[in-house]
Parts: sequence; C-alpha cells; structure tokens
Amino acid sequence: MLISLFKSKDKIEYNLFAVSIMPNHVHLLFQQLQPLSLIMHNVKGSSAFIINKYRSESGKLWEKSYYDKAIRTEKQFQMTYQYIKNNAYKAELEDANKRFYGVYESE
Repeated sequence: MLISLFKSKDKIEYNLFAVSIMPNHVHLLFQQLQPLSLIMHNVKGSSAFIINKYRSESGKLWEKSYYDKAIRTEKQFQMTYQYIKNNAYKAELEDANKRFYGVYESE
C-alpha cells in the first residue's frame, strides 16, 4: 500500500527513484519538484492515514523530524540507491522482496 502511495506522488511532488519500507522507517530517494517541507508533510500525513486505517488505530504515527541528505554526485546517487535497495535484505526481513521499489528494476 505504501509503495503505491509513494508512486502516486511521482512526477507531481517529486521524481521518485527508490523507496524501501522498513518496520519502523521509510527510505525515499527522489528529486524534489515541490519544497521538501511540503513533500514530507504530505508523505507523512497520507502514509499515517493509510497505516492507521489498516491497523484500525488513530493518532500520531511519525516523529515530527526527518533526516534528509542532498545527493551531489552520480557515485553518491548509486551508493544511496543500492543502500535503499538492499536495506530490507540486510535486516533479514522475510518479505524483503516486497519492501523495495526502484525505478531501475524490472517489474
């Protein structure tokens, strides 16, 4: 559900390159098309709504802050993409193959 949500904002709020859904956080690699604060507000709000609905819960889900890092070189981009791609596998999650979306992967 969350990967579909993040993909639905592609080309509207950002150009999405990769996403990895982890048990307690999310990794996103994108090029901004809107201000970062607006993107994060929308990402957190819409994902919290979906997760809370799925869990039949309500209330705050995400921390107020977030960590962002500017990508300045092709090498840094490739390293970040690979890190996001392999994150769930490194954590040995049983459903790791369902937790990643990457624009360069065949679907």
